Amino acid sequence: MPFWCRGCRKYFSLKTNTVMEASNLSLRTWVFGMYIMATNLKGVSSMKIYRELEITQKTAWFMIHRLREGFPLQVDKSTDPDEADEACVGGKK
Repeated sequence: MPFWCRGCRKYFSLKTNTVMEASNLSLRTWVFGMYIMATNLKGVSSMKIYRELEITQKTAWFMIHRLREGFPLQVDKSTDPDEADEACVGGKK
């Protein structure tokens, strides 16, 4: 806990009040896990995170569940659908 709040007189860190709270993983590991999940089109398994980040599979499973809790990726399908894919619009004429 590297920071001290003078107002509430408590220690806090960058992970306080986030999905990363109460985790022994470094902030760098969390950021790499977020990057892997955000750049993968079809989703990520805990085995992929386990191999890529060289952490245990149980820790990878914990990380994925915490990140899914923090990223509201579910779209409300009751409204009109908006679709997008990997397309390049514009550029040289």
